[in-house]
Amino acid sequence: MPLLNRLKKQQACRWMMIIGLACLLLLPACAANADMFGLFAKKYDVHLSPAVSGRLTKDGQPLAGVKVVRDLHNKKCLGESC
Repeated sequence: MPLLNRLKKQQACRWMMIIGLACLLLLPACAANADMFGLFAKKYDVHLSPAVSGRLTKDGQPLAGVKVVRDLHNKKCLGESC
């Protein structure tokens, strides 16, 4: 009987080590996915383009009533609108 108890304890220790190693190996993968879904996301401001200042002129004279449009495009094409 003592031999049987010792074998059971050894087997239990092996299973605990296997489960512990599996958790250690899977933890980084779970943390990466959690960050991807914003669970541990760092909050910071993103500036896509700098501020623009200046004056529009034509032949040295300021232009009045001109509408200035800024547009920003990403190099990656997503969806069917490309």
